[in-house]
Amino acid sequence: MPLADTLRPTSFDTMVGQDHLVGPHGILRKMVENNSVSSCIFYGPPGTGKTTAALILAASTSRNMVKLNAVSASSADIKTATSNPNTLLYLDEIQYFNKKQQQLLLPSVESGDVILIASTTENPYFSVYDALLSRCTVLEFKRPSQNDIATLIKTEASTPTSPLHGLNKSVIDQIAAISSGDVRRALTCAETLCMTHDPHDITEETLKEYTPTASMAGFDAHGDNHYAYISALQIHQRLRPRRCGLLAHKAARRWRHDKPHQTPASHRSRRHWSRLPRRYGPHISLLSSS
Repeated sequence: MPLADTLRPTSFDTMVGQDHLVGPHGILRKMVENNSVSSCIFYGPPGTGKTTAALILAASTSRNMVKLNAVSASSADIKTATSNPNTLLYLDEIQYFNKKQQQLLLPSVESGDVILIASTTENPYFSVYDALLSRCTVLEFKRPSQNDIATLIKTEASTPTSPLHGLNKSVIDQIAAISSGDVRRALTCAETLCMTHDPHDITEETLKEYTPTASMAGFDAHGDNHYAYISALQIHQRLRPRRCGLLAHKAARRWRHDKPHQTPASHRSRRHWSRLPRRYGPHISLLSSS
């Protein structure tokens, strides 16, 4: 069994990070203490404790837990899981369910026969059906800090029976730094190094040989970060004083669509192009020819 699964916490007291959810005043801790678990959608990056929190919630109730993964589950699996009352359904990667599959969950969740704990790495307000969102509480899991991850690995490395025993503290700090807030990634990296080397002999140079030099942690091709990067790039381009061509392109497009019913398009285009400075000629000719 991988080390990350072996060290999976069984209570909120031993979880790494997520103090806003599992701390003394966290909503998940209050649910367990008051025995009032309700349907939730956990949203956050991989390795932040979504599955761990769901298992802890399930263990605190008397309900039968059913675990499904939206990648492999079918509509028949959903009907079977929701047919039994007093069930806690943990649905991983809910963003891969289509609208019809998500609608199958509505009757049982609305009646309270089934408590749904779903997790996703994508923004649920884009990937989850609105009717299902209105019946669940959306909770965001954030990346644990570098110090929290380093403390976890150092505690494990100080245990004589652990496979990480003897791992240097400076190496642990470096592993925590390159993990980008992913606890599972950090533990997997440390375990792989200790399986292939004597933990006492591992140095920072050894770590560099086993880790990539580039990291795109936190980048998603279709999620919030993707569009945030695009917006930042557009703002940067607008602020650069020498990008006159880009500004001319945008100005020309606005002129081209201004008051379309007053004059024919061909005459309007020539009239508008003549008002712009000559140094924008190449950019304007591209627009007028398109």
